[in-house]
Amino acid sequence: MDNQPIRDERILHAIEACRPGSDDVADPALEFLAAELDADPQLAELYDRLQQLDSKLAAAFREVPVPEGLEQRLLDRLATAEAASPVSPRPKRVSRRWLLAGSAAVTVAAAVLVAVGIGIPGPDDDGEQAVLDEGIRFFNKESAELGVLLADKAPPSGYPISRAVLRLPEIRWRRIEGFAGRNGVAYDLSRGGVRATLHVVKPQVAGLPTRAPASPMRSTGQRSASAWNEGGVLYVLVVHGDARTYRGFLAPRGPLA
Repeated sequence: MDNQPIRDERILHAIEACRPGSDDVADPALEFLAAELDADPQLAELYDRLQQLDSKLAAAFREVPVPEGLEQRLLDRLATAEAASPVSPRPKRVSRRWLLAGSAAVTVAAAVLVAVGIGIPGPDDDGEQAVLDEGIRFFNKESAELGVLLADKAPPSGYPISRAVLRLPEIRWRRIEGFAGRNGVAYDLSRGGVRATLHVVKPQVAGLPTRAPASPMRSTGQRSASAWNEGGVLYVLVVHGDARTYRGFLAPRGPLA
């Protein structure tokens, strides 16, 4: 999938309709896209990467001041390029991904990204967005191999399950490595046939909340995720489903001691 174009135009249009950071894919009109993302982990990962790129480009363009006269210079260049190109039928719609594939657009986008000093975060980057992306990436690629039942064997004492997560039967745990450059433990949970994973790693990430958010901090591709610091460790919860499904994995809220 990584090296293959999306040939189903309906899927392409549906992905284009989803705003970055939104839960648009949960709309009943996009039910077919949600099904495709569930069935194809590589497509889901591609969707997440495109959403992430859209979000960063939008933020970059908002933050960078537009040089005086740039708009007219761009219009002049486009007019010149159009005059030099052979006439061809106009496509029905223009995808922002295909615009980014053009050399001129790539040059502009790259210049903006360099100007503000940002890029697509790597696995060792810290920050809210980076750990949420890493949680979703791990959730999508994790094998179906079962871990150890929590009732049968206790996990390492330094990586306890969060008090904010509902204590469900049949919770399993397993060790994880390379989660944003960290090692730790993942707890696999299931409720009503829906899967969720709580990743627990050290150290904490500055700026995150100190308790599990009541609503997901990120919802994309039928994945709802949040991250928080608690008891000296970083928790990243990823749920297969929407915000309502996510809340079903949280313990009743109350004052945390």
